[in-house]
Amino acid sequence: MARDALSQRLGKMIDPLAQNLAARDLNPHLITLAGVCATLVALAAVGMQMFWLALPFILLNRLCDGLDGAVARLQGRESAFGAFIDTFADIFLYSGVIFMLVLGGDNEFEVPALFLLFTWLVSATCATAFADAAAEKNLPEDVKERKSLFILDGINSQSETTIVLILICLLPTYFPVIAIFYGGACLLTSGARVVMAHKYLR
Repeated sequence: MARDALSQRLGKMIDPLAQNLAARDLNPHLITLAGVCATLVALAAVGMQMFWLALPFILLNRLCDGLDGAVARLQGRESAFGAFIDTFADIFLYSGVIFMLVLGGDNEFEVPALFLLFTWLVSATCATAFADAAAEKNLPEDVKERKSLFILDGINSQSETTIVLILICLLPTYFPVIAIFYGGACLLTSGARVVMAHKYLR
């Protein structure tokens, strides 16, 4: 998935670790696999409502998510498959946490969870459709990589989504409120992307 500004800044902070792992010739796919394993533990913990256990494994997954791409770039091992797996792993974590929260929690979480998943789906679809159409029209890179209108850029990007997952672990009883506010932000971003598509894709 495209990196937002905060993710890029955090990426610079883990560069020394990435350089160390790259120098040891560690396969970046192993880092991705470690991140997926961390996701599985986090999802199990969320399902059992052990949020104190889920949080460190979510953070470990996010660390692996930053490291695998950085190591791949340093080793010259970047590939379309690696990018695909990276995106898959992100969505698996995001949607999995919400699913397990409902599975192991109260019925009152069901509607907010469905709303959040719906808005994530709409937002992700808008972003993907715009990127594909922009590539087909050979638009400049700065346009293709733009997420939405300026004021809404990054409002539901990787960093913000990670913050939402952290808030869910720290304040699980407030999940309905978190879901409504963040889901609303996703819809705003989606609307902004539609406006941007009308501007650039006609």
